[in-house]
Amino acid sequence: MGSNHAVYLTNPSYHFPVMPRPLDDSDYTPAGPRERRLAAARPKRTRKAARAGAPVVAARPRRAEKSELRRQIERGLNGDTAGSSLTRQIAYVVRDCSHRQIAVAREMLYALERRGSILFDHPTAAAGVVRLARFHEQFQRPPATFEPTGDTPHEQFRRLANHLFERWAVPRWIGDAWLTGDAREQQWFVHLGAGRNLADAPGLPYPLTKRMAHFAINAPRGLDALQALRWGQLRGFSVPEELCAEAVHTRLRGELPDEPFWKTVAEWLGVHPEVYGHTGVLADYVFAQRVGDFARPEHPGFTIRGRDPDRLLADARAWHDALHRRRRAAARGPEVPARWRSCGIAGFLPTPPPTSTDAENQKGAGGGPVRRELPSWAIVELLTADDLSDEGAALHHCVGGYVAQTASGDSAIFSLRRRAEGIMRPSVTIEVWPAQRRIVQARGQQNAQPNADDQRLIETWAKTQGLGIESFVFGQPMRRGERR
Repeated sequence: MGSNHAVYLTNPSYHFPVMPRPLDDSDYTPAGPRERRLAAARPKRTRKAARAGAPVVAARPRRAEKSELRRQIERGLNGDTAGSSLTRQIAYVVRDCSHRQIAVAREMLYALERRGSILFDHPTAAAGVVRLARFHEQFQRPPATFEPTGDTPHEQFRRLANHLFERWAVPRWIGDAWLTGDAREQQWFVHLGAGRNLADAPGLPYPLTKRMAHFAINAPRGLDALQALRWGQLRGFSVPEELCAEAVHTRLRGELPDEPFWKTVAEWLGVHPEVYGHTGVLADYVFAQRVGDFARPEHPGFTIRGRDPDRLLADARAWHDALHRRRRAAARGPEVPARWRSCGIAGFLPTPPPTSTDAENQKGAGGGPVRRELPSWAIVELLTADDLSDEGAALHHCVGGYVAQTASGDSAIFSLRRRAEGIMRPSVTIEVWPAQRRIVQARGQQNAQPNADDQRLIETWAKTQGLGIESFVFGQPMRRGERR
């Protein structure tokens, strides 16, 4: 400071240097993005505004908190498989999607979430939205114009798929392709929605004529995609509807090896509709001869053209009888008794037949005994290997192989029987786990699901015996290895 005074004494015009003022927040320039965000949230006012006495500028409002549903969707789109069921379902589908497809799926899911869609109540339907996004280039309408309507998640999802792809009406049997994840059937959905002919669809299991495609499009409700295609093929060869309805619930329902051969079978059925009622037996026999069931085919060069239906049906029955005898012999061993003990769960006889005492004690209006009608249905327990084998032969399923677990007491097999022509005939086979007192299986002809009337009877019996019914018994068949 002394040197500055010396200069001033020699030069009175000299001005002392002005000391800089301390820096404040207004002089600070944030360097990184995080620092800039923090600085943007602070109240600001410039020097000019401070001198003019302007009020402090209000901080930018904070972004609203994300909902829990939005967080689950984000985790699924990021591929996180450790979250909720919704998160996992979305993550499994996202694995096979491109970045652009994920971006489209994100926009669609966020839009549905903002509009309060009930579609997220069914995680499989939410995953189906991601599958829809894979085909975003073929959308017929923009997703933003969709308004969620429908009483159930499944119905709402079906309307979304129709909104995106349906320029022309798409049959209902193809609608579940987005939920099951079958990429081939999804292509068929897009193909039909664009107004193209089913006969030209990519990846068909066998060729269809336009006549067959017309019948397949108009197949009855309740069939899946492959059943509808088989229906169209059979109807194209002039097979009667009742025979088609039976055939699509046999081995012919799905895609089979050597499809050109099965085309000749369809032609043969069109020529011989009198085999109605025996299609399942014939299909099993022909399959074993030509293709082989868990073994080499018995006659690889087997052909059906020119065969007499009566002779073919007799051969099929003889083959089935021999098969049941072999299975019965294999199932019986030295440790399996001829008859095992009951599991302790009673069957069901809604209207027991009258006894001799009842007939003597009760008099009708004319002085004679009161006549009671015999029961129209009953549920009985099967306690021998012959009973199981006969049940399997009557309903054409594999209950004859349940001897070991039934004899050991791990399972109990019951038969729902209905009276037809004065005889009680098997209608539905029921498997019960006695230890848990739970019904775990119920199968009708050729492993078909019980109809509504049979379900009601089974539920009535279960209620009287205090039995629980697993959720999948009257739903989809259980997958191999799945816990019951």
